[in-house]
Order: sequence, then structure tokens, then C-alpha cells
Amino acid sequence: MTSWQKFEKNVKTLASFIHNSDAQKENINGVDFDCVIKKHHDYWIIVEVTENETLDKVRTDIAKFASCKQYLFSQEIYSKFFLVLKGEPTNSMKTTAKGAKVEVISYESFAKDFFDIYSYRFARNQKIFGSSVNPISGEPDTHSYTPVHYEHEYSKKELSLIDISKYLKDGKRAVMLGNYGTGKSRCIRELFQIMDTKSSKDISYTLAINLKEHWGTQRAEELIRRHLGGMGLSHMADSLIKILHTDKFIFLLDGFDEIGAQIWSSDSSKLKQIRASSLRAVKDLIDITSSPVLITGREHYFNSEKEMLSVLGLKKTETEIIRCKDEFTLEEMNDYIKNLSLTISLPIWLPRRPLICQIINTIDKDELEKIFIDADNAIEFWDTLIENICKREARISTALEHSTIYKILLEIADITRTQTGNTGPITTREINGAFEKVVGTAPVDDSAVMLQRLPGLSRVSSESTDRQFIDHYILDGLRADLLIEVVYSENIEFFRKNWQHPLTKTGIEIVSKRISNDKSANTFIQFLNKAIKDGGNKILIGDITSSIINHESRNVINLEGIVINSTTIGALNFSNSLIDNVLFTDSFIDEVDITNYSFTKISFKDCIIRKVYGISKGSETPPFFTNSEIEIFESEPMSTTNRLSDLNPSHMIFISIIKKLFMLESKKTEKYLQKTYGTREDKERVSEILKILVKERIISKPDENNCHSAKTFNRQRILKILDQLNKSKDPLWKTIGELK
Repeated sequence: MTSWQKFEKNVKTLASFIHNSDAQKENINGVDFDCVIKKHHDYWIIVEVTENETLDKVRTDIAKFASCKQYLFSQEIYSKFFLVLKGEPTNSMKTTAKGAKVEVISYESFAKDFFDIYSYRFARNQKIFGSSVNPISGEPDTHSYTPVHYEHEYSKKELSLIDISKYLKDGKRAVMLGNYGTGKSRCIRELFQIMDTKSSKDISYTLAINLKEHWGTQRAEELIRRHLGGMGLSHMADSLIKILHTDKFIFLLDGFDEIGAQIWSSDSSKLKQIRASSLRAVKDLIDITSSPVLITGREHYFNSEKEMLSVLGLKKTETEIIRCKDEFTLEEMNDYIKNLSLTISLPIWLPRRPLICQIINTIDKDELEKIFIDADNAIEFWDTLIENICKREARISTALEHSTIYKILLEIADITRTQTGNTGPITTREINGAFEKVVGTAPVDDSAVMLQRLPGLSRVSSESTDRQFIDHYILDGLRADLLIEVVYSENIEFFRKNWQHPLTKTGIEIVSKRISNDKSANTFIQFLNKAIKDGGNKILIGDITSSIINHESRNVINLEGIVINSTTIGALNFSNSLIDNVLFTDSFIDEVDITNYSFTKISFKDCIIRKVYGISKGSETPPFFTNSEIEIFESEPMSTTNRLSDLNPSHMIFISIIKKLFMLESKKTEKYLQKTYGTREDKERVSEILKILVKERIISKPDENNCHSAKTFNRQRILKILDQLNKSKDPLWKTIGELK
């Protein structure tokens, strides 16, 4: 079909939509007209279409209209005439047409008489796209899109956003599945921009609908009216409802799991009925329309793919199943970091999820740089992450405050401590119990829906309604936060709990950081002694002990020969620890670091230890390991954090300066580099180190803005120093270390 033929066809189609009548070519008194609509036997509308937008062509068509009008008048037929141009008519054209009582109009204006897609697009872009929100402000997420890849369920082929848009342009239907925070709503938003660019020229109306806003709707018509009414465009609804049955739409339906149930039930058959009822309007829309559809939702919301397709009104043979990947690739994550204008190495500890990226974007740039350039700052990031996750969920599901959602997550994390599996399963009844314990009432209405989509949780499988944590970072952080709360509140009820799963390194570091910041080691030691005396919750005892050992202390802490027995511990970090006088017996310990240990009365008896850091082989095993089995020996310390703890203040400041100038590849003033240090001595060290680096031509002299920058030809030398640290033989390292 030529562009002219397509143009003519589109005008005819729109004319028939506008006037609710068939539009056909017709010869009137020997003259051919592109489009004739017979509204009544004595009232006709005649539309002529032209690509030739010269004034002469317009005058020719107007003359043709004048001849036709006289003939129809003689036949007692009232007529109205339109001349549709591809572009905007000039003032001369309008003046000429007005004199002949002909309306000359652009295609865009003609299309608006039916449905003003441009007003819709503007209004829709002011609204939130599903859960794609700024977790701080609750406003639409406006950060730059990082292109990611999705996966076709059956072929396992990687798909881009463009591939998905082609599916829709080809008239296909698709379901996009993904866990919490994997970018489903952002995909909908980006597709809306792509699909809508030329929608009125193609007569294809792309509608992006947040399903969570449509509880209780039973019919497609209600869905459309509520969607447009929510943007103040109710007057446009009739036009679209007239043509719902056609193929003139692209429907982007976000969040079949968020339209939710009105009641949260532990009865799986009742839940199935509720899911079908809540999505009745969606099924009605899909049944009625011939248009392509993309609908998104959380994986395992339905019991099976068969139930999902049935409830949504889709046929398996005609539906593409697309999956969001749980994490970005390293390349995609690095692209995102670059979009933030940060030239920085990707932290190993950073969870590579789209949601994490969204939260990163809300953090002040200087603060983000500070978090990222530290060797292992997953701990500082945890507080920011969990607060923003809960605020984000509270903005999406407004039934509960973010603090309430956080407390519910703590309760559910506690439940997992007693399960056979580390991350779950958690039954519906247990989730209900956690909600009631926090809120005081059973979950209903909006809160019931929120429980089905709690952040960090997903269904165990399509056959089960049970949940499990999908993110170990979130689970370990919640367990750590709960442990801190238990100790500070002296909640001895936890002594009788049968915990099965210990904190891992992340959780231990969160607790130990809190002990250091609050100077609360004595509080934890007192609670530990009470727990040991009770003897019930062995995992609790191990977690508190490992956290106390890991915390930074300025004085030796004698634990008075306490015995930790028959427990499982995630990690014990004695590297530079000042904790002493503990006996570990008959326990399983995942990792023990004895690099630079200073204790004299720590011993292990009849223990199984997966890995010991600080010794390279079995023959070097110190005598404080008695009758204990060690599987792996590692001469290096457990983490980079431990290596840094050996350094003197001048070396630490040197590393901080180098990372800011070389790793971030940015220019910084001396004042900027000093601002993170509180003491006069440290600020003076910064100045002295900068003088040395300038003298050694490692960095530039201050420029006109008093900024220093890295001399990149030294990059390999600097990287080698950072890799070797105290093992470095570089004269620069020695010079820095000799600073007073």
C-alpha cells in the first residue's frame, strides 16, 4: 500500500468512527469523491483527501465541492464538506475555503475530532507508570532508561525493548512476568513512548493502564472510563468504547497482580476465585478487542500458566511469554552507573537489580560516591535501601505506612529462621499472622493486596501459594535489624525460638556496625550472657557472639571464658579484633579469619570449619584449633575491609584521595578532599599528601578552579599500590607512611 493509499484509508476510517456511519468512495454527478458518509437520506458529509498541499490544488478541490453542493441542493440533500491535508493549511487556504463554506483541516486536527491522542499522551506522561516511581518523592521516575534484555519463555531468546515493540506492532499478544523490582513498569513506560510516537497517523491508540487503579471493575467499558476519568479526559471515553472491538489499539496493562483481591485468604481455591473475579474487566477487554496486548505481573501470582491464560482470556498458541531477568548484567549495571554521570568502578557487593538502580538514583551524588568508593560499604547502603523499598511500596499500596511494611517484613524474616529452607517457604497463614501481630487486625482490602506483593518475596512455585525471599541481601539485612531490636528491647521470648539459620557476613556486619556506632558492646554482652544461661536459641547466641567479635573496639574485651556450643555461625572475624576468652565447641562455622589475631584465650574444640583465613595449609594450623576439621585454608584475609584496618591514618587518607581522583576520574579541590575529615590533624595530612602527589607528578597542580586531577599515565602504578597495600615496595607508599 502506497503512502497515499494509506493516508486515504486512514481518513476514511476516522470519518466512519467520527460519524458512526460507513464511509465509501462515490461518484456524485460524474465527479469522484474520496469519502462520502450518508448520515441521513437528506444529509451527506463529503471528505476529500489530498497530499498536494499547494494553494492551486486546494482551489481546484473547493471548486469541485461547489459544483457538487449545487447538485445535491437540487436533490434536496444538505451537504457538509471537508478537505483533509497531511500538513497544516495556510491562512490563504483557510480564507479561500471559508468563503466557499468548506472546512480545510490537517490530518492531525481531523483525527482529534475522534480522539485527541496528543492530549492523552501529555496527560498520561504526567501520571505514574505502575510501580515506576521515585521512592522518595512518589513522583514518576524520570531517570534515564538503561536498555536491558528480557527473555522469551519458550525459545530462551534474549529480547530488547525494540523486539517487544515489534511483537505489538505485528498484532501479537504477550505476558511479561518478573519478580519484585525487575523493571516491568519501566518497560511499560518506555514502550508507551516508542509505540505512541506516530499513533494517530497509524490510527493505533496506545493506552498504558495501571491495573491497580481499577479494583472492582467488571467490564471493559468501566476500565476505559475509569482510566480516562482519572486524567480528566472522561469526555474522550465514548469514542474509544465505540471501537474497542477493533485492532486500532495497543494495550499496555501493568500489574495483573496489583489489581488484586478484595480479600486475602489462606484457602487456595478461594484465592483462585478471587483472582478471576478481580481480573474480570481485563478478561472482558481482551475478549472484546482484536488489538495487541501486553500485560505484566509478578511471576507465580497464578497457580499455573494455564490458570493465568484462562483468567486473562488469552490463548497459549497466540501469546508470547516474556520474562524480566532478576538482575542486570554487569554491562547493563555499568551503563546505568554511567547514566548517573559517575565514572566509578562497580562495587562487587551491589545487588544488580533495576529497583536497586532506582534507589541509587535518589541518593545525593557526593554521598553515593562516598558509599561506592569504600571497600565494602554494603552496610551503609542497607539502611538506605530498606527504607526506600518500604517507602516505595507504601506509595504504591497506600493502605499502610512504610514503617508498618518494614515491621511486617521483620516478622516474616523471623519466620524464615525456623523453616527448613533458609529463604522459606512462608505460608499464607504465617503471612497473615505477621500482619495481625504488627497491625492488630486481619488483612482486608488494599492491605490484602499488599501482602501478595511484599517486596523481596515471591511464590515458591506456580503450584503453591507459599512465599519465599528471593533476595538474600534483603533477608540477611532484615534478620540483622531484628536481632538489634531484640537485644535493645531485651526480648527474652527469643531465647525459646528454634532458629535454624544464622546471619551471614552481611547481617553480621550490619549488627557489628550498629554496636560500634552506638558503643553498645556491653548491652550485647549482657544479653548474650542471659541467652547462654537460658541455653535455648543456639543460633541467636552464635549471631550475637560473631557480631561482638566483628565490631570495632578500642579496648580489649574479655568475655570471661564463655562457652559457645552446638551452634551454627556464619563468620567469625578475629582480624584485628580485641575480643578474647571464648571457647567454641561442637559447632559448625562457615568462615573464620585469624589474620593478625591478637587473642590469647580463644579456642575451637570439636568444630567443623569450612574455611579459615590467615593460614595457607593444614600444617600451619595454630594449636587453639583442637580436634577440629578445617576444609579450606586461605592465606589472604577474609575481605578488603580487613586489609585496610592494618593501615596507618596517612595511608588511609592517601587511599581515599587516590580513589576519588583516579577511580572516579574527577577533579577535586583540596577543600573537598578535606571535608570528610573532622580533625585538624587529618585535614593537615590531606594537604601534605597532596603536596607529595603533586611533587611526584601523580596528580596535577591546582588549576584555575583550585582543582587537582589524576595524571592517567600513573594509573597502573597506582592500581599496583592499591593491590599490594602494606606489601608494596613503591617509594611513594613508604613516603606517605612516614608522615607524622
